[in-house]
Amino acid sequence: MNKAMIDTLQKAGLFSTAAKEDMVCLEKKISWKSYKRGERLFQEGDKAERMFVIASGRVKVVKEFQSGKNAIMGIFGEGATVAEIAVIDKLPYPASAIALEET
Repeated sequence: MNKAMIDTLQKAGLFSTAAKEDMVCLEKKISWKSYKRGERLFQEGDKAERMFVIASGRVKVVKEFQSGKNAIMGIFGEGATVAEIAVIDKLPYPASAIALEET
């Protein structure tokens, strides 16, 4: 059991009330990944294959318009979950996510 991973998941509102047994099962399906500042976690329109739990750092979710303008949908930090609705509903990512710092 990876205690650091389970601690990170428990900080996320989505998993904060999950039973320990569920957390252990979930932990087996999770992988850690680091992103550098400016790196995209996912691109708007791509098939949503995974959700993200932010263990550290900050991520900006941006809606990109054909006009070239962008709208910031939110900035998320430690403990936040991103893209879970798109994954659950089997939809494409509705926006892009970009690391604002080492994440």
